[in-house]
Amino acid sequence: VFQSGINTVGGSFGDGESKVVRNLTKPPMVKSILEFVTCMHARKLRHGDSSKEPLDGYIVVSRAVTGGKWAPKDNTGENYVRNEILLGVNLLKAIPDEPDKTELTAVTHVYSPMVPVMLAKSAGMKGAVDFVRDIRALS
Repeated sequence: VFQSGINTVGGSFGDGESKVVRNLTKPPMVKSILEFVTCMHARKLRHGDSSKEPLDGYIVVSRAVTGGKWAPKDNTGENYVRNEILLGVNLLKAIPDEPDKTELTAVTHVYSPMVPVMLAKSAGMKGAVDFVRDIRALS
């Protein structure tokens, strides 16, 4: 964690919290485990560049971390294939007069060398549907 606290204002890395996250996933019909290493930054929304007053919501921006010597295997002997979230943005905004609801806009551009283009399209749609279903299950 570079900076702790999503509500941090005026920190060394700007407002919000920044961290590097590693995620391992095993999609169907792919033999290897896909590895994502991503730098994420989250902060409260503002009314625009000219105003520092926060809005009722958050923005989370993700970018792939590349390079470095990452072990292709861990102590389990599994093979990992590095994939990249080239750019990801999640925008969470409160819905006026709906205190128990949040508007979520998610845009993610991923590079995955192990997934064929035909499969990537259907996997992308399935992933988006599963993402929304998993979030709804939390409420």
